[in-house]
Amino acid sequence: KLPGSDDIRYIDSAGLFSVEPELNKEFGEAIYLKNESWVYPEKIMARLAKNLLKKNVTWHETTHVDVIQPGLVKTKKQTFHFDSVIDCRGLGAKGSIKNLRGVRGELIHIYAPDVRLKHMVRLMHPRYKLYLVPQENHYYILGATQIESEDTSPMSVRSAMELLSALYVIHSGFSEARIVDMRTNCRPACLDNLPYIKCIDNRLIQVNGLFRHGYLLAPVLAQNVMTLFD
Repeated sequence: KLPGSDDIRYIDSAGLFSVEPELNKEFGEAIYLKNESWVYPEKIMARLAKNLLKKNVTWHETTHVDVIQPGLVKTKKQTFHFDSVIDCRGLGAKGSIKNLRGVRGELIHIYAPDVRLKHMVRLMHPRYKLYLVPQENHYYILGATQIESEDTSPMSVRSAMELLSALYVIHSGFSEARIVDMRTNCRPACLDNLPYIKCIDNRLIQVNGLFRHGYLLAPVLAQNVMTLFD
């Protein structure tokens, strides 16, 4: 048991399989996070968009931003003036933020009707930290490679083989699973991999560098940004 916490525990093989009986029986120990939860990114984005539109937010889809300055956003067709601008463009702001870089990540969406895992599983792979997230109706998300590259081309054979081999180690039922989708993208990160907030002239705030932790850190960063307007 880890000191000072009732919700984070070291467990042996007996404890592990009482929590998640479908895991490969070769696993001998684990760290159990009792209250850990996870999110479905597509559902979150859809819900956020719906809530913003209810509040009469003006939404410009598929609009490339050419210039952001204090109080100003310029696109190819129009220039917008505001009291303040919050720039959270990810790698789109690379020209404005020193040492911002992209870190390639890859995901595989799996349908596995023979698998009934109930918890998110992290496998401490020698090359990268792999996670498997259960979704509804036997769908799972497998990720995530972490490659120092800004390449967003399709997944490499090497990455696919390593991810899928590790998946089979977690549960043999994945051998008959179906690959639904493979996705790649780049995470915006600073040199220290920590998030970045900078206020310029009180009319431009840069928020960036969330690296692998965007959905977890976004609420805290939003609260920090709001304090700049007090």
